[in-house]
Amino acid sequence: MNEKTPGDWPGFRKAALILLAWMAVLFGVLTFLGQFQKDLDFHGLSMTREDLPDQVVYSGDSIGHNRKIPIAVTCVPEDGGVRVEFTAGESEAQAYRAAEGRAERITARRGGGIEHGWEEYAFTEEDALFFAALPEADRVRAGWGDYLAATFLAFFLMLYAAFPLALFKLRYMWVVEEPEPTRFYWLGYFFNLGLGLFLVLAGYLLALTGTSL
Repeated sequence: MNEKTPGDWPGFRKAALILLAWMAVLFGVLTFLGQFQKDLDFHGLSMTREDLPDQVVYSGDSIGHNRKIPIAVTCVPEDGGVRVEFTAGESEAQAYRAAEGRAERITARRGGGIEHGWEEYAFTEEDALFFAALPEADRVRAGWGDYLAATFLAFFLMLYAAFPLALFKLRYMWVVEEPEPTRFYWLGYFFNLGLGLFLVLAGYLLALTGTSL
């Protein structure tokens, strides 16, 4: 009786092809929808803007020190200027009054990096002036270029999954007349295929979030 080898596992290759196709479709739709959702880049944070009747609120999440910290900046027009309040997590707000191109702190400085999620970071006068200008959210994180790069990688991985012996024969056909892959080759093949799936998924996620390596 012949021993069954990993080369007799067509189900894994078929599942990989289906998964890659679905990823291309799903992240294509998400990238398209992402073109209509914009944010504001603030020190590497993704901040969304919400216009309320008497104030404008910018909010996002900072991930630092192994925890997720909600960040919020509230801008309230008053007395010919803008009151800008910054909060991080449960810390007390830092407040500034910005007017005529200058910002004046009206609360004591509170702590530093661990409290706010950045190393040795505190909300500054320059930051207060930035938000006092009530900037619009105009950055589209999801990029078609990054999506196409991930899809290009997925296409080659699909070829790798659909034709498992192509690279093997291309490598050994000039040395051996009729080369036969070993069990070790098949184990390496499926390991590379699984690793490739992970890398393609990571590539799509980076493309969707606008994250740079």
